[in-house]
This record gives sequence, structure tokens and C-alpha cells, in this order.
Amino acid sequence: GGPSSIFTEVTLTGEGFVNLDNSTTCRYSLQGSIVDYEVSAAVQSSTAVVCDSLPIESELGDYVVEVSLNGGFHYQPMRTGEPVTFTKYALDDVVVLSIDPPGGPIEGDTVVVVNGTNFAEYGDDLVGCVFEDETSEAVFVPATTLQDPLRLVCVVPAAPTSARRRLQDGTSAVTVKVSLGGGAPGTVSTSGVPFFYYNNPDLQSVTVDVDGRDTLDAAGGDQVTITGDSFRALVDANPAFVAFLRVRIGIFDAPAIVSLEDGTLSFTAPVGKEGLADVTIALNGQQFTAPKLSVTYIGFHPPVITDARFAEDAARILVTFDPQGVATGNFTGVFPCIRALNEATVATLRGSDEAPEDEADDVQCFWQDIFVLEVLLPRMTLAGPGVRIGTQARALLPFTAQVRDELYADSELAVDIDYPCGFAGPGIDACPTPTVSLNGPREISSCTTEDVLVLDASASSRGGVRDPSFRWRVDPFASDVAQDLNERLGSLAPFSQFVELQDFEGAQFRFLVEVTSFLGRTSQVAAWDVRRLAVPSPILSVDVPEVMTVRASQPLSITGQAEVASCYAGGIEGINFGWAHYQTINSTGHVIAEGPDAVLPAGLAAALADASSSPSIIVPSFSLALGHQCTLRLTASMASDPTASSVLDVTLVVATEALQLVLNNGDRVHTVSNQLVIDAGASLDPNVGPGSDGLSLALALSPALVNSTGGAMDPSIFVSGLRVVMPPGALPVETDVSSGEAIPYTFTLTLSKEGRASVSTDVVITPTTTGVPEVVITRPGNFKINPNQPLVLRGRATWPDGTRSRFDYEWSSADFDDVHAIATTASTSRNLKIPGRVIDPVLIPGASYTFTLTATARSNGAQATASTTVVMNRAPFGGTISVTPAAGVARTTVFTLDALGWTDEDLPLTYSYTRDLAALTASRTVARTQTVLPAPTTVGPTTIECTIRDAYDGTAFAKTTVDVTDEPIDSTRETEMRGFLVEFVVEGKSDLVSALISAFMRAINAQYFSVTTNRRALQDGNATDTANATEVLVDLVDEERKTEVLEALRAAQGNAPPTAASLATQIESLAQAVAIVEDINTAGFAAATDVFVFIVTNLFEASEAQVRDLASISESVYTVADRLFEDAAIANAAYDPATQGDSSAPKAVLARLNEVIAGPLSSLLLRSLVLGEPQLELSTNQIRMLISRYEALALRGAELEAPEGNHLEDKGGLVLLPDDIVESIGGTDEDEVGVSRLSFLNDPFSGADSTSQALVSSAFGLFLVDERATPITADFEDRTPMTVRLRNDVEQAANQPGDGCPRDCNSIDGRGNCRDDRCECAAGWFGPDCNQFARCSVWDDEGSRWRGTDMATETLFEGKYSDSYAQCEASVLGIYASAGKESFFPPPPSPPGSPPPPSPKEGGIRLAAVFQDLPTEVYTIVVAVIAGFNALCVVLALVREWLIPFPKKRAARAKRMARRDVALEKGRLGLFTRLRFALEDNALLVGLVQGESEPGLRLPELVFAFFTTMLAQLCAQAVYYDGVYAASFSLQPLDWQSVQDGDPGASNALLRHVTASAFLVTPVIYMIRLVFAVCFGLPWSSSPWGLVRRVFVTLYMVTASRSTKEEIAQSKEGGGGGKDRVKPVPTAAAAGDEQPPPSPRPPSPPRLNAPATIHPADAPVDLPPAPPDPSEPADGGDADEPRENANRSNPFVREPNMGERFGVGDDNIPQEPPEVGILDFVGISIGW
Repeated sequence: GGPSSIFTEVTLTGEGFVNLDNSTTCRYSLQGSIVDYEVSAAVQSSTAVVCDSLPIESELGDYVVEVSLNGGFHYQPMRTGEPVTFTKYALDDVVVLSIDPPGGPIEGDTVVVVNGTNFAEYGDDLVGCVFEDETSEAVFVPATTLQDPLRLVCVVPAAPTSARRRLQDGTSAVTVKVSLGGGAPGTVSTSGVPFFYYNNPDLQSVTVDVDGRDTLDAAGGDQVTITGDSFRALVDANPAFVAFLRVRIGIFDAPAIVSLEDGTLSFTAPVGKEGLADVTIALNGQQFTAPKLSVTYIGFHPPVITDARFAEDAARILVTFDPQGVATGNFTGVFPCIRALNEATVATLRGSDEAPEDEADDVQCFWQDIFVLEVLLPRMTLAGPGVRIGTQARALLPFTAQVRDELYADSELAVDIDYPCGFAGPGIDACPTPTVSLNGPREISSCTTEDVLVLDASASSRGGVRDPSFRWRVDPFASDVAQDLNERLGSLAPFSQFVELQDFEGAQFRFLVEVTSFLGRTSQVAAWDVRRLAVPSPILSVDVPEVMTVRASQPLSITGQAEVASCYAGGIEGINFGWAHYQTINSTGHVIAEGPDAVLPAGLAAALADASSSPSIIVPSFSLALGHQCTLRLTASMASDPTASSVLDVTLVVATEALQLVLNNGDRVHTVSNQLVIDAGASLDPNVGPGSDGLSLALALSPALVNSTGGAMDPSIFVSGLRVVMPPGALPVETDVSSGEAIPYTFTLTLSKEGRASVSTDVVITPTTTGVPEVVITRPGNFKINPNQPLVLRGRATWPDGTRSRFDYEWSSADFDDVHAIATTASTSRNLKIPGRVIDPVLIPGASYTFTLTATARSNGAQATASTTVVMNRAPFGGTISVTPAAGVARTTVFTLDALGWTDEDLPLTYSYTRDLAALTASRTVARTQTVLPAPTTVGPTTIECTIRDAYDGTAFAKTTVDVTDEPIDSTRETEMRGFLVEFVVEGKSDLVSALISAFMRAINAQYFSVTTNRRALQDGNATDTANATEVLVDLVDEERKTEVLEALRAAQGNAPPTAASLATQIESLAQAVAIVEDINTAGFAAATDVFVFIVTNLFEASEAQVRDLASISESVYTVADRLFEDAAIANAAYDPATQGDSSAPKAVLARLNEVIAGPLSSLLLRSLVLGEPQLELSTNQIRMLISRYEALALRGAELEAPEGNHLEDKGGLVLLPDDIVESIGGTDEDEVGVSRLSFLNDPFSGADSTSQALVSSAFGLFLVDERATPITADFEDRTPMTVRLRNDVEQAANQPGDGCPRDCNSIDGRGNCRDDRCECAAGWFGPDCNQFARCSVWDDEGSRWRGTDMATETLFEGKYSDSYAQCEASVLGIYASAGKESFFPPPPSPPGSPPPPSPKEGGIRLAAVFQDLPTEVYTIVVAVIAGFNALCVVLALVREWLIPFPKKRAARAKRMARRDVALEKGRLGLFTRLRFALEDNALLVGLVQGESEPGLRLPELVFAFFTTMLAQLCAQAVYYDGVYAASFSLQPLDWQSVQDGDPGASNALLRHVTASAFLVTPVIYMIRLVFAVCFGLPWSSSPWGLVRRVFVTLYMVTASRSTKEEIAQSKEGGGGGKDRVKPVPTAAAAGDEQPPPSPRPPSPPRLNAPATIHPADAPVDLPPAPPDPSEPADGGDADEPRENANRSNPFVREPNMGERFGVGDDNIPQEPPEVGILDFVGISIGW
């Protein structure tokens, strides 16, 4: 602009100006008129054109200025899109009315406010003040325009020389005028006002005389007199100027001037803080004299507000009180402002006179310290410049003062109108200027009518808490159809953060937007370029701003999505997404990496590799460098047409974070004779990640230590890296004389790094000469602690010299009467856990708390303490949420959810939404999202809640309601929904997928359960109604639909980063999807399991509700698995070799499910549990899980029992940990160990087991994790293994009633009986024909099988037909079970005194494998040779028995017994007897060859029976594997390939065992026994043929009469034998009993189910008692007598009864196996 009195040239700036033969012209067009003027112009450069002035005769007003480069034929529009105006004004209209203050010292620097009319800014630095003196040159000073354009701020220059000469009169005046043209001649106003210069007064003395005292009452009111000169210098110029006079004591101005003379001044003293206070004076109320005099205050005064201003973010008001301070003890953390500020103030701050019902929903305040009260403003506040802040009556008292009515605060102050955020310079305040942040597509499809372009400016910094105004437009120079678009944009509401445009033409557009805050600050104009593609490409968008400020220490997730173009004609098979690196710019602006193949930090490179085909990317912590700008590019293309693609860039700017000083513990008591260590090694620079590079630690000590010369010791000598290390004795104990206690030392540690602001903290160490333990408190890893999350403090006490000891712990806090009343940990726990709460939190946001841990040694009572202080994070505040539309239809209407006005100091913020507490959307940095809603579950509106989180997870909540109506789901609506589902999956809208599935399945489930209930009610009624209900039910159970839903949910998981909020939505959706299991097929089972596994694997912590949902989901999935494997086809396919590598096969899916239950789910639960808390339980119909935390010391020798549930009862197990378990897991006794125990009702791997072994016990899993829930792998090498005991379930021992009794239940071997057409198996035997024994096994994930190696099994019994126990030694942690294994011999326990059997190790050589590839001809020949040799032996045995008479046999036996007696009398045992014992024990070699560790092979008759049975089975197998034999029996022969391929019918495992044993073991045994017979001259009665005789004698005894039996027995009573022989035990048959007489039963083992207990390390494991020791004979015989003489049987041998077999016979006498020959097994083949 310019005045009409002069000619004013106008300079236009722009781009692309060129001089075309001096044909440049400018046109001035008067706004609102048709008048225009064309003038000449000159092109000065490509960016500047100078236009001639308007004609002098032109009218006053505003003119639009345009430029033409071709002589006026074409006038170019302005690049900004806004017209450039020039204002012609009349100079006389610019009037100066007054200035404030009217004077100042001659030195200048007085800031004056000039008031007038018609002030305006017509260019940079053109408006200003002109100071004119009649005898000197005028001085122009640029001015700043305040919010009121009629008020200017100028800084007065120093007085000119001429003005100084006139000061002898007291003042000297200059005239102040205003210029709108930079002070140029002809632009200075004709009017002006005087400004008076003066000399500052001189203060000489101050007098206080109040009732004889020379001190002032802090409450004010006393009269004070000061003497000096020049007090009236300004007043004499104008008596009215006395209003500007200020006398100040301290920081308070005197309330009244009593008298004013040139040399004396009396005034009323203001309030003040106790102590000295300076006295100063300012004649203009602004520029005070330098401090020279002082007075003394005593007492207290009511708190006074000294300042009120908006904070630097304009989202808070800072209310400052006087230096006396305020007693804030009654205010903890964030609290309702109504407790400190009056109702009128709070109503203005709230924006409404109506207070909410709950104070927690009202305006909140927070005391920064005892001086500053912080008001957290809500979005709807009416606070602004000039708002008055007043205190609540009887609320605030002075700090440390006693309660007196006259001391309550009653103060009020207004926020400055001109400087609402504080003075930052003349005319400049500290209020924030908004910045624009845009989000939206950069490319749109070729569709011009239906596609919608959405631009989002909601992420812009608002410049304050209230809604800013947005001004949208397009740049006509760079935009097509600019006029049409600007008309549309101009019609938007002023507060529109979003732009939605549809149906517009054009190919390129530049959108412009600027933001103006409620305080009047305006942002720079931001531009957003959009281009229309030539193909129908998808429209891309992401959930973050295009330029986003991030923290290097925080991971960042970005999710993109795409809208399929409405005019796309190709098949919508999917959209291919992918992220890639575009470029990285360093802090100096140079490009240091460009393109997708650039060398990037490892974390970023890995993230981009993972996201190369995903719409989502997770940028890990510390993968972006401080000061860098990294631009990532998201590409989306149609799968059916890759040319239809679009891209979108996101630029990440890394912000600076403060250093984090982390200590191992805080304040504590320290024994000075020990080394003192304060460890800050965990400190870090969060901008670069963990590590101490570049960090340095400084130490200050108070009180200071004294060195040898008596001077202060430099504490830096104790600093080593990031540790303070003081040697023993370096810290002296000084005693406080008054209290007699040791004076504590304050260690001030300062962490610094070049280019970073340093941080400090204090540690208080109290020294003592008494030996005390060291107590350490470990704080949470997060930098800030949130009240809605648990606070966990982990404590530990140790002796500095490493002495092992137990301690008693006790937590306390000055902030709580009883800490344990608010904690979940036990009162004696070394840990403290205070649960987080969303509503009414225990720990208040913003508050600080100090906790102290006291540890007392049990050994000597020594006690020590440690303390730590935590500060709670404050949640985001100030915002609201909205839902549009306000009403809609369930599952159909797409609702838009907006969170507006939220702010926090820890940006960025993220937003997630829930519906009636059920998750709706994932967490996103963009506040707006879209979703569908399910039908309401209750009558009334649906509640929508938004969760807002800051960068450190500080959480706030906001609610609103929406009306949702329901419509029945018919086939048309279902088709529509399923179409939406496919579309949302393709477009990457994972939130909408989850929400739609949840809503859709909730409706289906509601109909299903409603129809199910109605059908039950109709069963007794009309048959037609029942049939109709059944038909509807069939329609609801739709496998195709369910599979489609579950697969869509699985696909959506790949589109969204696994954040807590997104996983919560998936839990909700999956829970609804699997609520009905009847329609889940194998594909649905795989999808549901994969979704569940993904959730559990990625979920870091879960709420109680989420744990319940996960338990319900796992129950449903297990139910589906049981139902699927009941299908024979599916079950058989599980063992098909072709499915071994198929991850979608049901067996592999089931394995994944069980692995995640045993692993990640256990860790998830353990992560939320700390030592000292009660154990957690997770129970379903299929599994039961117990989660516990223990101190490692308590695990030494501990007994861990399996969980007990309704389905498990007494069928669990236990693990006895060894005493050296702590060393096995690589820990220390003080470590915190998590223990996870699981029990499964059914075989958890039934479908995944490659060997199809049946379990005969419940599966029991044991897993250990460390303090951070990281799995522990125990190393038992060279250490004691664990003992595992599993209860074998008698209910699984046999077949079901009515199934018949195959093989007569093996009753001939005592393995079972047939009762009620069902096999009842003896203890230790299982299977449909009682032919399986229990073997301890552990699940092998890699081999997909129950592995029995590394598990040496011992079987324990309670009774013949009761449960038994499988006890074994385990060297691995895992899932244990007793697996049924086919066997051909009974498994009694080992004979007393025998050494335990060796355990074959995994990976050992199985001898049978050598013979797998032999041709069938060789196999047949070998079988025939062995069978023939066995037959020859039988014939020879019969001939021998026939030829040798009975008396001769008896005589030979007597001679042998006599020789033995002679040997015994000489005190030595025969060599043969020793060898025989050794050979019997070595019979376990058979088990080694067989690949088993089953004991019980020590009884020779069992060994021989086993060999003979194997031989018979060899013959039987020959029938299968040889065509000749197969043809003779009309069987289909099998080839060797089927055996090697693991064909279930080929008996592969049996073939290997039998082949190896027959080839290797049997010939060896033959040869050894024959060598013995020859070398030692053994009598034939002890040769291989003895058993044949006994078989015939036994048959004879069974068929003979009783008298005959007695006669034979009596005839043999006098036979040869040893002395002191035990009488023969009568047989059951002889006694006439059907069953063996009951034997004394050992005490029953303890119950092995929950609740689980930990026994002390010295407590013995409660196991069944061992059989009596033969070294202590029951009949009083000699303990050293050989065991062959312990129980000599008569020749008529019978099979021992069950009690004898297991070591307990009649009269509790240990029984010895009957005497048999070495090769007597040959005779068994006859019976076979």
C-alpha cells in the first residue's frame, strides 16, 4: 500500500519473468468496481517485476495487481492462487492516539504500545514508529503489530543529544508518530504524541518502623519509606502519570502509594516471602532500578498467583504462585482442577457451566512443583487471552505453614492479552505456530466420476488445544479445473480437517492449505500435489502423515491400503503391495542413500525385506539415524494388471531424545568395609540404541570427602566408565551430633554426551560399619511408567562375598500406609507388583512415589534397605471423539470415527477403537478410521471408546455413542457382506476385515444359538416346527462360509502389523468365528489355528479378558481337531508319508497348535507374572495350565506336580528336579525362574505322531523361562537328570465293553482277564489285548514322535488291577507321557539289589537297521535254518528226558547241591554261579538291541520265552514277506519297499527288532550256555532240557488228583538241597483259590495333580516304597547267604503269582525266581 500523496512503485515477486521487448505491463483493478489502470512495468529479474505507481487521480481503495509480459494481451495468475492487492490510502487517516508507557529512561529500550487508527501492514518492516525531535533527525523504528491491528509495539531508542540537554527540567519530550511506508518521506502520519525521557531515580535508604520492629509481616500491609531523588521526574510532566509508578519488594508491587515527594516515598508493603527482599522502583512501571536496598520479611502470607500464561504448546495453562510456594501434599499427580481453582475459572476452562458427574471427566490439573500449577485444557475450553484464573476458597495454603484461615489463598490473575504464552520479545509472544501435516494419495486413478479423493490434515499441529481453522484451495497456476475446485473448497466449514472430492476432471492438481490456531497464529502454506494416472490404478493411502517425526528408540508401524478404482474392468484377484527405500538425506541436506538397492542399516533393510510384498511395514527401534530423513515408498498394483499401479512416499524425520540415565538401584545402606558400586552401565542414548559409546559419567559428592592434605577430594577418581567404584574404607562414617545417626552421602551422577543435553540423578548412600547385605532394586525397562499398566519392582539381596543365604523381605512407602494392600505380590516377596488400572488407578498419573525394600538375613538378622523413586507418566489429554453418521445399520453402514484435539508431550500419538469393550480397530497414528459395527448386544445406543496412547504408552480414553439398528441376514445381505469381505482383504483394510468378520459372525452365532434353543423347546411339540428349525440350523452351519471367513482373517493378518490393538481385534474376530465348530473343516481348522498361532506368537502381553478369549478359542480349535480326527480318512491320512512335509495337513496344524500352547502362550502368561504373585491358571476341557514364578534356590530338589482339572483328577504326573537344577539351567540361586506346567486330557499330538503310539497317561509338559520370559534350555550333561513320574490311566488299559477279548487278553501271561466281554488289564499293561506296556516318552518336535530314549523307565504298582506309575529319568524339558509300546514279555520291576539298566541314548545304532535291505530269499533261508535247529533241540531234549531215569536225575541234583554247600561252607561262591548271575543281569542287552529301556528282563524264564516267541514271529512274518509262504496261506505278500516306507501294515518296527535279536542275540546265548555246560561239567538236570521235564510235570500236576499231588510232593521233600531252606510257597491252585491271595500293598503314592506345590530342597520325594531288601532276610537267615539259597524251590515249579513277581509274596518274604536251565526256552516253542 501507499498514501495518495506520493507516487508508490510496486514490486511483484514470482517465477519465470522474461523481458519481451519492454512490453511488460501491470494492471491495477479496483476491487468491487470495473475501474482498472494499466501502467508500465520493468522486468528486473526472472523473479521480480517493478510496476509503476497508480495515477495520482486514481481513487482510494484496494487494487488487484496483475502482470502481463506481452503488452497486456495476457495477464498471468499468481502462483499462490491468491490475488495480489495494493491499497491506496489517505495519510491523514493514519492517526496516533496514545502510547503506553508515556516515558522512559534516557538509555532507551522502553517497549511502548502505540494506539491509533488505520494502522496496517503493507509489506515487511514497512510499519513502524517515527521518533521526531525538533532539533535532530527523525528515527524510524520497525514496529510489530499485535493481535489488534490498531496497536503497534515499538522499542524506544536512546534519547538524542538534544533531548538530553533539556533534562535539567526533569524530563525531555520527543514526538512519536507512525509510518506505514518504512519511514519514507510522505508516509509519516501527521499526528503524534509525546514521549518523555527521564533519569532513573536514586534510592538511598529504606525505613521500616512498625511497632518498634524493623521487619515486615509477610502478609503485607506495613508502611515503608524510602529516600532518594528524582521520584517525581515523570509525574511532574503529567500528574496522571503517577498511575505508572511502581515500587517493588521482591517480586510484588506495592498495592498503594501513601505519599510522594521528590526525595521521599512512602508506600504500603506488599506480601513477601520470609527472608531478605530487594526494594526497587520504576517510574514507568516497566524499567526498575538496579537492586540496592533490601528489607526482611517474617511469617507467611496467603499464596498469590504471580503469573498465568499458556504453555509452549497452548494446550495447558501454567499458573505460577509466589516464591513462598504452596502446600501440595493434598494433591497427588493429576487431579480435578475444581479442588484448586474456583468454579467460575473451571467453568471457563471446561467450556461449559455444567460439570460432569465424575470429577475424573472434568478439567484436570497437575502440580509441576510447589510453585507452578499446570492446567490440562480440554478441546472445548473457552480459555483464551485475557482469561482470569482464580483460586478455590479454603484450598491452598503456604508451603510448610500451619493451617490458619487467614492463610488460605484468595488470588486471581488474568492471562495477558498481548502475550498469552509469555513475552518472547517486543510484540512477540511464545505461542506456538501451527504446522501443516497432510496425508492422502499422490496418485489417483483415471476414473473421474465415482472415485473419491480424500486429503487429511488432522495430523497437523494445531497450535493449541482448541480446534484451529483450515483454509483449503488449489493453486490455479499448477491445477486443472482450479476455479471449480476452489469454489468447492471455499464452501467447506472453517474447521474442516478433511477434504473429500468426487466427480472432477483434470490431470494435475496442487492443493494448498494453511492452519490458524485459536490464538491467531497462522502456519505456512503447505502444498500437496496429486496427479491423475492414465490407467485405473488403485488409490493408495497410509495411516501416517506423509512427513512424520519419529523417535529412534520406538518401533514404528505403517500400514497402507488401497481402493480399487471404480472403473477398473479387470478381475479383482488382488492387489500386490510392497515397500522399498526411496532416499535418505542426512542432517546437512545431502542424499546419502538412494533407491531400493542402497546400503541401509541392518534393521531397516530387514524390515523392508519383510515388507517387500506387504502393505504394512514395521521399522524396528534404532534403525534410523538421528537427523536423517528417510523416505520409504509404498507401491500397489493390480494383480491382474501390473500396469495399473500407484506409489506413495512417506518421509520419516528422526527427532532427538534425551539421554537416559539408568541405575542398577537407588538409595541404600552400605557397609563401608565392602566395595561400593553404583552401576549406570544400562544408561543409553536412545537416539542410537543400547551401548555406552560416547557416553560419559561425572560424579559430585555431598558432603565432600577430604583427601590426605585436608582438601576436598576429587570424586572423579572413583568413576570408571559408567560405574562409580569406591574401594573398601573409602567412604567414612560421620555421625550427626543431634540425632546420633550416620550422615548420608548424596552421589550426584551426570550423564553426558557431545551434542546432547546432560541428565542427572541423585543416589543417597547411608554408610554403616555393620556388615549388611547389598540390596538391589531393578526398575522397569520403560523410560516412563504408566498408571494403567502394572508397576513391577524386582528386588534382590546378596552378601558381597558371595555367601549363600536366605532373606526375609519387606516393602514400604511413605506414600502408602500398607504397600501390600495395593500389591498383588505376597507381603514377604522380594518383588513388588502394583496392578495398573484404567479407572481409578492406584498410582496417579504425574505423581512420584518412593518405595523402600528392607532385606533381613535369616542367618544373623543383618538388615539393609534400598529405595527407588518412580514417576508416573501422564496420559494424553484435551481431546474428544466423534462418530459419523450418528446412526446406521449393523454390518452395512461404514462409520467414520474421529479422535480430535488430543495432545501430549510424548509424540506421536496412536489411536485405537473399541465397541462395547470389544476391539474394533488396530492402533494407528492417524486419528480417523472407518469401520462397520455389529448389531447391538444390549438395548440402547452402542458405546464407542477410543484409546489414545503416547510414545511411551501413556493411555487416555474417550467415549461416545451411536445408534445402530439391526436387520436380519438374508441370502442377499450375506452375499453382499462376503463380497465386502473379499474387497477389504484385497485392499489391505485389515481393520475393516476384522470388524466385518466380528459383526457378521456375531449375528450368525446369535441366530444359531437362538435356533438351537428353540429346536430343543420344540422337540416335544410340533414336528413340522422342529423340522423347520433344523433346516434353518443346517443353513447356518456352512463350511464354505466359515472357511472363507477364517481364511480372510488369516489373509488380513498379513496386511496389518502385529500391534497390541490389531491383535486385540483379531482375538475378537477369531473368538466369534470359532464359536460354532460344527462347520469348520480341515481348511478352516488350518486357518483358525494359523490365526491363533499368529496372535499368541506376536502378543507381548494380554489382559484377563484376552486370556479368557484365548482359552475359549483354543478349546474350540481342540474340539475341531477331535472331531476331524474321528474321521477315518483324515486319521489315516495323518500317517500317510505323502503328508509328512505338508504344513496344511491336519497333523501338522495340530502340532503347531500344541507347540504354541506349550511355548509362546506359556511365555505370554509368564511375562505378566512376577515372583511373589499367586500362580495363574488357564483351564479348558482339553488343557490345564499352571503358571508360577519361583526363586531358583527353591527349585533345588523341588517336586513339581502336574495341573489337576476336572478331567484329569488323579491322572497327572510330577517332576522331581535335581539338587543341581540351578547349575543345569545356567543360573544363580537368586534368579527368578518361571515355571509352566501343562496337562492335556487327550493325546495332544495324536494327529501329528509319525509313529502312531497311543498314550496311556495324560500328557504333562514342563517348561522354564527366565525373568524376561525367555525360554530356558536346561543342560543336564554331566549333571543329575530330572525324575519324571506319570500316572498310567487304568481307564485306558483295555478296550470297551462289548469289543470282545482278543487273544484272551493275554491272560496266560498274567497280563489281563476277560470280564463282561472286555479286557481288564493288570497293572502296567494296556491296549485292547493287554499287550502294551507303558514307556516314558517325551515329544520330539523335529521327529514328530514320542521319543522314549533318554527316558529310562521303571514301573511302579499299587495293585494288580489298579493304576501304575511310569517313573523315569529325563534329561530334557518338554511334554512327557507314557506311550503304549507293544511287548512280548511282562514288565515287572528289577530284582532287589540289581544295578539299574543302562539307557540307550538317542542316535544310538539300531542293529536291526543293518538288515532292512536283505532280499526275502536270504531271510527265508535264515528263518528255516534257525527253526530247524530249534526243532532238533526239542527232539534231543525229549530223547534225553526219556532215556535218563528219574532216580538218576535226583541223585545228580543231590550231588550238585552238596558241592554247592561245600563251597558255601568255605565262604566262597562258585564261578559258575557268579557267571550265571552276571549273565542274567546282562540279559538287558536284548532291550538295547530292541531300542528300548524297559527293565524286567532279568528273570531267565522270561528272556527265554521272549526269544522263542521272536522265533515264532519270524516264521509268521515270513508268511507276509515271502511269496511262497504267502501263496500257501492265500495272503497278499508285501515287498521290502513298503517296510522301508513305513507302511502301517508292514510291522516295520517289529521286523527290525525281531530280525536283529534273532540274528545276533540268540546264537550268542546258545554258544555261551553250551560252553558253560562243557567247561564246568554241569549236570544235565541243569542243562537246556530241564524245562521240558517241568512242563510235563506241571501238566501232570494240573490233571492229577489232590492226593497224587501231595504224594509226589512228599516224595520230593527229602531231596537234596541246602540248609535253612525256606518252605515252598503253596500255589493258588493248591489252595483252591481262583486268584492269588492278596499281598500286603505298599502305601499309595501321593496325588499327582494340582494345586501344584514346591517342596523344600531337603524334602524327600513321596514315592512308593521299594521292595524289601534281600540283604535283610525275612526269616532271620544270614544276610550274606547267596540269593540262590534264599528261596529254594522244589522241583515242581509253578509260575509265581503277581505279588511274587513284583517282589512281595506271602508273609512279606522276598521271592526268588525258580531255578531253570539256560536253554529251557526251547521247550516254550512246543506250547507256541
